[in-house]
Amino acid sequence: MEAASEELEGVDPDPSWRGVVRYNLACAYALAGRTERALEELRLAFRLNSSLMEWSQQDTDLAPLHNLTEFTDLVGR
Repeated sequence: MEAASEELEGVDPDPSWRGVVRYNLACAYALAGRTERALEELRLAFRLNSSLMEWSQQDTDLAPLHNLTEFTDLVGR
């Protein structure tokens, strides 16, 4: 997933697109139990595309993060 993300980021330099790529990588990390790495990728994704914040709160791929203080701080809840 990491290699695919690097390639996908190169498809379009638009920050919004790059944010989507990073967001999907965060989802993969969350599902794999790599919480810290998922949060790191989400921070970057939200800086690049803040519109992803709202969806992240209901995204089942990110369910392992939803009750974490770090996640709720990140999304402003």
